[in-house]
Amino acid sequence: EWQRKIVGQLCETFPNCQFVATTHSPQVIGEVENCKIRMIIDGEVHLPPHSFGIDSSRILEELMDSTSRNSDIESQINKINQLISSKKFESAEDEIKKLSHKIGEDDPEITRALTYLGFMKG
Repeated sequence: EWQRKIVGQLCETFPNCQFVATTHSPQVIGEVENCKIRMIIDGEVHLPPHSFGIDSSRILEELMDSTSRNSDIESQINKINQLISSKKFESAEDEIKKLSHKIGEDDPEITRALTYLGFMKG
């Protein structure tokens, strides 16, 4: 939570100061207008196309070229989607149960998988 608030609070507390900071925090980046951000990519300076208000997962994936999830979990999610697309519904249900034990049954990917499964089944 503090990462989301720190930039605004610093600017409010010190309105006549300019801050130069470095971060790898998608929460901080999501609280700053893109015109105030400089990214160094392959030795060149770039401005991101968007930043302010963007969710952390999107910042990780689009701006920071990183995954928002653990790679093993991401592989399991992809496997489930492939099983559903291939109409291997029982296998998909088993994999969904296994994954929900790891990441929680209220995770959005579990909800998506169950919705997709229900849609494909009929």
